[in-house]
Amino acid sequence: PALRRLLARAADGLAAQGKLLGTLSHMGTLARGYALVRGSDGRLISHAVDVAPGEDVALVFADAMVGARITTPPTAPGRPRRALRQPRHGEQGTLF
Repeated sequence: PALRRLLARAADGLAAQGKLLGTLSHMGTLARGYALVRGSDGRLISHAVDVAPGEDVALVFADAMVGARITTPPTAPGRPRRALRQPRHGEQGTLF
């Protein structure tokens, strides 16, 4: 009985550590739709300025890896446009 409890507690602890590993793993992020970009030498590419047109890269998805070639130079992301304020017509209503 004591040995069973000890083994059960150890199994529970191991299962909890496995769940923690799953939440911290990059594979969970890939499963949500993200991808890793690796250079032809296997290095992780995390910035667009680190690639050049004509360079071969590997895209790592949750279920597979595919090859790709960079075709355009990096461009700066555009600033999001703010919505224009609509003019108010009339006065503000009352809550009471």
